[in-house]
Amino acid sequence: MEIINRLKGKGIQFLDGLTEAEIQKIEAIYDIRFPGSLRGFYGFGVPFSEDEHEFPRWADFSEGNVAKIKERIEKPIQWLLFHVKMDFWLPNWGNRPKSADEAIGQFMEIATASPRLVPVYGHRYMPCLDGINDPPVISTVGRDTIYYGSNLREYWQNEFRDDGEEFIVSPNNLHIPFWSDIMNANHG
Repeated sequence: MEIINRLKGKGIQFLDGLTEAEIQKIEAIYDIRFPGSLRGFYGFGVPFSEDEHEFPRWADFSEGNVAKIKERIEKPIQWLLFHVKMDFWLPNWGNRPKSADEAIGQFMEIATASPRLVPVYGHRYMPCLDGINDPPVISTVGRDTIYYGSNLREYWQNEFRDDGEEFIVSPNNLHIPFWSDIMNANHG
């Protein structure tokens, strides 16, 4: 796979690819569904780094690692929750309740109904979207949420580009419920 060779050229190490049984186990443990492109990529190999905050260690089923990945999956909502507590609110969420506790409760209902995000690298994620094989990759730290690639291949090229290479994000008209609203609020 061309992109794996590119990443290896950048010094990224790879573990053996995940089997279908391992992928199903991972999806069950974390209540996620790998998009088809990510599922295929992980079938060829799983990127690895010594820094546990970079690539998820999907094949490590130890209690501590499972807890770390679950925390990474929940982190984007927790980061946004911090901003909601500081009065961040989008109009399409309805009227912000006057009580902070009610606002937090309403936000959590909306956020937990949004597409789950699968960690790819650091604070880069792919949304779980039914029927979408190769969704965009987003970078999210609270309100600071942007597209980082219109698909997995473009994302890897952006994240591990050569010196002087342009950062590219092809036009993407795919609406990601909830997450696109956060991105649009950044540009409004």
